Amino acid sequence: MVIEDDNTILEVIGLVLDYEGYHVISMRNHQELLRSDLSDIADLIMLDHQLAGITGHDICIDLKKDEQTRSIPVILMSASDVLQDIAASCGADGFIAKPFDIDGLTACVRRLVK
Repeated sequence: MVIEDDNTILEVIGLVLDYEGYHVISMRNHQELLRSDLSDIADLIMLDHQLAGITGHDICIDLKKDEQTRSIPVILMSASDVLQDIAASCGADGFIAKPFDIDGLTACVRRLVK
């Protein structure tokens, strides 16, 4: 599952992961995420840090608190200089700096999705 409000980035990530053989569910905002039963449909969540009205940091904290979603790996994405610290502080399982390298993106996903 990819949650990203930039349509171009969302499309590129979807194409790359689809090419790698993953089934990708794309969402443009966190409202769609809240309406989903993640425990049944997500093996991994890639989450943009800067979403309208909320941060990926806050969403990640909520996901990691919830018994049904805490075991789903979360990758936080951002252009922030302190992304590694942000990811660590919310319990994210990985992080990808923007602009991202396609090989780095796929390696991070492979590492977290067995």
